[in-house]
Amino acid sequence: MKITILIVFNNNAGDINENVFNALSNCNNQIQLCLINNGSEDTTLEKLQELKNALEIYSAIIDIKQNKGNNAAVKAGERFLFNKNKSMYVVYVYASKLKLDRDLSALFNATIMHKKHIMQFFRENKINSPLCMIECLCKLEILPALV
Repeated sequence: MKITILIVFNNNAGDINENVFNALSNCNNQIQLCLINNGSEDTTLEKLQELKNALEIYSAIIDIKQNKGNNAAVKAGERFLFNKNKSMYVVYVYASKLKLDRDLSALFNATIMHKKHIMQFFRENKINSPLCMIECLCKLEILPALV
């Protein structure tokens, strides 16, 4: 079973760096991405398309034309995944809350290293909707040091 990471972007074109996602290329298809463009007015969508083409793992892009807020973006990702039957274990993070080059890499690495614990946490707590990635890692006491 895979873990899906929903990442919500809003006007983050300047922050998107393909190298940040390199940690995922060696995860043996344990992780998949759902990249959500939440009403960006810059070139975020184009950057996400370039990133998707460069990634070696499954990734999907959802383009929300008008920003309806982060919670609505996560719900759109959840609906997409439910319709595609893609994942039972979904965590999300807002790109605007992170320093993408450092924090996202740390979160990816923690998710890869602790995949079994995350999945067990979902099962034991009967979680069937997306969970904040940072909250999940905190509850498991495996949150990487984010500054």
